[in-house]
Amino acid sequence: MNKMKPKNRYFLIATLLIVVLATLGILRFTVYYGQSKSKHTTPPTVATALTPSQKTNPTTSVNPIASACNCSWAITSSTSVEFLVISPSGQKTGFMQSTQSYVSEIPDASYGPESGIANDTGQGSPSAGFLYFGMNNAENGKYELEVIGKEGGKYHLDISFAWGSENGKQLPFDGTLDSGQVDKYTITFPEGIVQKVNN
Repeated sequence: MNKMKPKNRYFLIATLLIVVLATLGILRFTVYYGQSKSKHTTPPTVATALTPSQKTNPTTSVNPIASACNCSWAITSSTSVEFLVISPSGQKTGFMQSTQSYVSEIPDASYGPESGIANDTGQGSPSAGFLYFGMNNAENGKYELEVIGKEGGKYHLDISFAWGSENGKQLPFDGTLDSGQVDKYTITFPEGIVQKVNN
């Protein structure tokens, strides 16, 4: 029987913990969304129960500020990068590379580092922390995502979507950035389509 080397075992445990933390983050926003939705006494003025397979009618003019999907989404990554998310209406949340500062303009969104999970046995170090962006009630339309390299090397993103409490998906993306270099993505709602933009 092959024994797993301790280094490989810790890597596997850390990887599993990151997946669990990302899932918990998605659940946190799904639960929050469900609680905030139940507080409304009047019906919302947006379409309900949209799924990833539903498309908007291209002949219909949609005001993205007045129209939101019944969804939440999140991005997780290692802390070797920063994010800047720009909404269809131009609001920004995340790290502004031009000013080396943070901005939080998008309603119902949060951004920042999350700490790793400590090892209860005391025999290993805590899992690595990760960077997190999460949002409920996304505007219909196209969001821009800038992934900014803090240190040179590879990065991995998990972009997760939840429509209501039962439908969801998670999409992985990998890239390599030098310090200060930027990769750009677009995220389209209500469909939950992610595309990397060639720089």
